[in-house]
Amino acid sequence: SLKRSTSNIASDEYAWFAAAESQAYSSLAIFDVDRFKLINDHHGHPVGDAVLRWVAARLVASIGSCGLVGRLGGEEFGVLFDMPNFLAEQIARRAVESFFLAPFTLEGGPQLAVRVSAGFAHCPVGSAVGRDVVALAYEEADRALYEAKAAGRGRLVTRLLPAA
Repeated sequence: SLKRSTSNIASDEYAWFAAAESQAYSSLAIFDVDRFKLINDHHGHPVGDAVLRWVAARLVASIGSCGLVGRLGGEEFGVLFDMPNFLAEQIARRAVESFFLAPFTLEGGPQLAVRVSAGFAHCPVGSAVGRDVVALAYEEADRALYEAKAAGRGRLVTRLLPAA
């Protein structure tokens, strides 16, 4: 199972990748805020920063203790799962769907519909822990994320990896 201190959020992208490379896990997901540049351009960077904090909190609430959430940079977040793949995929899908349930509320009342797209990849079956395994799963999840964006955003796409 994933090693966590007091929460299920990695302190930074290096901690998330270090956790991924140091222990076995079943799958990973990459979440990206849809059209984030427009949020910054239309509402300013302070609102963009508040949106990122809100997205992180919503992901942590949606994932719960089922995975390790980390910000990978910009508007991208990663989740490592250490459970059966079908359950991890369901949780990742529900996390994406949770953004349709309630908008982000700006100070003063206006609301923004913030959505995320996600790519999900199972780790190679029978693979050892290490940088190569993480790189392969991350690459596949990243490809799936681009497919989710191309298919209209606000969705999760899964890529299956071959056995090692």
